[in-house]
Amino acid sequence: MPFIDSRVSLSLNKEQRAEIVRRLGQAISILPGKSERYLMTEIRDNAHLSLAGDSGTPAAMISVSIFGSAGRADYDRLTAALCDIFSDVAKIPPERTYVSYTECGTWGWNRENF
Repeated sequence: MPFIDSRVSLSLNKEQRAEIVRRLGQAISILPGKSERYLMTEIRDNAHLSLAGDSGTPAAMISVSIFGSAGRADYDRLTAALCDIFSDVAKIPPERTYVSYTECGTWGWNRENF
């Protein structure tokens, strides 16, 4: 039950959004037991992001929430993949991309909790 919430400081067109969603679906499988089947995504563009006092250079904030946990090496690999996706598709430099992770012990879906 992963959720990837992305905020970017520039406008994305329909094709870019679709490509990001497609690639996020592939990347989530880096985390053991996670797949596109239950992945929910949100992409918010035109966010007012400022990094190191600079709001003129494109930036991204990506938050990944998962049910359960994963290892440090898995998170390292996913961070690299997420930076690559937003660099390739939206031209946001990896050094202007933050990624955060939240592990959740209880996750609700379909009127039940895990």
